[in-house]
Amino acid sequence: MPTAPLPIPSLWPTAGRALLVALVSLGAARCIIQARLLEANGGRRQVAWICLLAPFFAPALLVGYAFAPLAQMLVRAPTAQTALYAWLLWTRLLPVAVIALLLAPSALTPQGEHCAHLLPHRAAQKRIVAWRLRWRAAGPAPFVALASVFLLAFGEFELASLVGVKTWTVAIFNAQAGGLAPGAALRLAAAPALLQAAALGSVLGLLALQSKSNERRPILHQAEKPSGKKSARLSAWLLLGASAIIGAALPVALLAFGAWRGLARLTEHPALAQEIATSAGFAALAACCAGWLAAAFWQRRARCRWCGFVLAAPAMGGTLLLALGVLTLFQATLTLGQLYDSPLPLLLALTWMLLPPALLFTALRQATRPAEALHVAQLAGSPPALFWQLEGRTRAGVVFALFCLAYFDLTCSSLLAPTGLPPVFVRLYNLAHYGHSAVLSAMLLLAYLAPGCVGLLGAFVCQHVALLRSDR
Repeated sequence: MPTAPLPIPSLWPTAGRALLVALVSLGAARCIIQARLLEANGGRRQVAWICLLAPFFAPALLVGYAFAPLAQMLVRAPTAQTALYAWLLWTRLLPVAVIALLLAPSALTPQGEHCAHLLPHRAAQKRIVAWRLRWRAAGPAPFVALASVFLLAFGEFELASLVGVKTWTVAIFNAQAGGLAPGAALRLAAAPALLQAAALGSVLGLLALQSKSNERRPILHQAEKPSGKKSARLSAWLLLGASAIIGAALPVALLAFGAWRGLARLTEHPALAQEIATSAGFAALAACCAGWLAAAFWQRRARCRWCGFVLAAPAMGGTLLLALGVLTLFQATLTLGQLYDSPLPLLLALTWMLLPPALLFTALRQATRPAEALHVAQLAGSPPALFWQLEGRTRAGVVFALFCLAYFDLTCSSLLAPTGLPPVFVRLYNLAHYGHSAVLSAMLLLAYLAPGCVGLLGAFVCQHVALLRSDR
C-alpha cells in the first residue's frame, strides 16, 4: 500500500499545543514547589501528594470516556474542543513537571546563595546578582521539566482519540489500523520522531554537563511548616485542587453515577474477569521487570545510570512509536517473527514503557529514603516490621505505581496483545466509540477499581508477613 505524506496540519498544531501545555505546567509546578506544600509534615503533605498524583494515575480511557459527551457538544467549536483537551492533558502531566523540578540537580548550593547575598552590592547590582543567582540556582531543572512534559504531550494518543482532537499520533494509528504496515507507519512518523529526539538530546546534554558537579540541592527535605506566603499557598492549593478534581475526581464520579444501573448486568459478560486478569498479569510482570532494571541501574555507578537513561530514552517518545517499533522488530526479524503472536512483544513494550517512570520513582525513593533510621535499625537488630514501615512500604508503592501505569495502558495493548489474551482496556476502548451505556460504564468502573483491590490485598499480605517474621 503506498504511503501518504504525514499531514502537516496535524503535526505542527500538536507541537504548539504540547509546548503551551509544557509552559503552563512549568509555571504551575514552580508555584506549587515555592509554596512548599509537598514538604510540610502531617496530613497536608499527604493530601498535597494525593492531589498531585491522582490525575497521573487516572487512565486516559476513563477521563476521555467521562468527557466525551462534552467534547461531542464542542465539535462545531474546534477551539473550545482543543482547549478542553489541553486542559485535561495539563492535569495529567503536571506531576511530571513538579517531580522533574524536585529531582533535577542545581548548580548553586544554598550555602553559596546565602554567601552571595551577604556580599555588599549597589541597588542596581543587587538586582543583577539576584537574577543571575536565580538563573544559576535553577540549573537544568526548568529545561528538564519543560522537555519532559513536551515529549509526553506531543506523543499522547489515547486521550486525543477519545476526545476527538486531530493529532499526528491519531492519524498514524488510524492509518496503521486501516492496513498500513508498521514499517511504513514508522516512516510516516520520521518528522515527529526527529523533533522528539532533538528535545530529548538537548535535555540529556544539559544533564550530562550538570552532572560533573557533585553538589545537589536538598531534595524533599522535611519542614515543620510551609514557608511560603499565604497567597502562594492558596494559589498552589487551587492548582492542585483543580488538577485533582478535573483529572481524577470528576471523571470517577461521572463514571460511578452512570454505572450503577449496569452493575446487575455484568454477569452477561463473563469474559470481563478473564480480560482483567490478563491485564493484571501483564502489568505485574512488566512492573517487576522495570522496577528491577531501574534499581539495578541506580545501584551502580553514575555511568550505569546514564546507560539506564539512554535505554529508557526511546520510551519518552510516546507509547505509539514504541509499540510500532516493537511491532516492526518482531515482524521484520525472522527469528523473532516466530514469537510475534506470543506474550513477549507486549511484555517487552510494557517494560520498556515503564523504564522512565521506574527510574524517576527510584530517584524519588532514594531522595526520601531515611538512611540514618535504617542504619540505626540495622545495628539494633530491629524486627522486619520496622523495616517495612521505614522502607518496605515505599518500595511496594513504587511497584504498585508501575503496575497501574502498565495496567491502564491502551496503545501497546492494542497493537501487541496476542490473539488469545486480549487485555481489558482494548475491548472497552473499542466499545467506547459507540457511545455511553450503563453496562459499559459498569465494566469500565470495575476494570478501574481492580488495581486498587490488588494493591490493598498485596499491602495486607506483605504487612502480615512482616509481622509474622517479627514474632518468630
